[in-house]
Amino acid sequence: MDGLVCLMVALLAQTARPAKVPEKLDVETVLAYLRSNADEDQLTAMQRFAKQSEAPQAIPRLLAEMQKSAPQLDNNVGLQIEFILHSHPQAPCDMEPLLEGIRRKIWNSQQKCAQALAPLLDRGDGKGREQELAKDLIPLLASQRPRVFDAAEHCLKGLTKQDLGNVPDRWLVWYADEFGDELDMSGAVWEDLVVVRTSQVEENGARKPHYEIDKVVIPQDELRAKLEERKRAAKERDLELGVSIQIGDERMAKFSFSKDMTADFPDVMFAVGAVHALGMPVVISPEADAFRAPWKQG
Repeated sequence: MDGLVCLMVALLAQTARPAKVPEKLDVETVLAYLRSNADEDQLTAMQRFAKQSEAPQAIPRLLAEMQKSAPQLDNNVGLQIEFILHSHPQAPCDMEPLLEGIRRKIWNSQQKCAQALAPLLDRGDGKGREQELAKDLIPLLASQRPRVFDAAEHCLKGLTKQDLGNVPDRWLVWYADEFGDELDMSGAVWEDLVVVRTSQVEENGARKPHYEIDKVVIPQDELRAKLEERKRAAKERDLELGVSIQIGDERMAKFSFSKDMTADFPDVMFAVGAVHALGMPVVISPEADAFRAPWKQG
């Protein structure tokens, strides 16, 4: 029993974070914020820590914690390291843990680790490893998610000093010309992304939920069945189904700070419930995210 109590105390200590963001943070406090739910205080803590003179010294510890907890901390540690590298452009940083995150079939691991990798490649850390790194980065351009393919494009520009766009085709030609080998893209497309666009519309003096998938209006009582249908179709193609619920930019700005999301955003929360009922993760995205159709080789 004493051992169990000690374990519980250790876990509580590990996840605790201050009620108010301190003016100066140490790495343990930052990790407490990184392990907690996303909110304004978490972002403030990350940005404040990144500007501290000793922040570069924390990079090895942050990467070690990311590897130990993979993939749970990929997103937040990746973002924290990106912030540190922007504040301290010459800070030493091991690329290997970031490459591990990029290779995972998890879109936000790919995104945030690529964003952290980009300033390292901009400064030349990838010199001599161009083929190895391009082999990891070009497949990310097959993503439907702009946050993934834009980050990958930035990395490739820094690595190669080429500007060949944010889709794979021209990069594949470059790769074959540069290295005399064709890049295997067989696993590059690993998810089918469904974008559910939701809003509230006026109807007979009342505000009602409005849903669209691929520009087709989906009645509220049919949304779950439609997602279930897409999930089955994705499974038949050996793909995972990803779901993004997209809302207007103005609503998005208010969403994260809502005290009662069910009352303030009933259409969004209904869609979230429909996705969770099918055992799938979901992300809420702003209208500014320009998702695209699945990439097809050739």
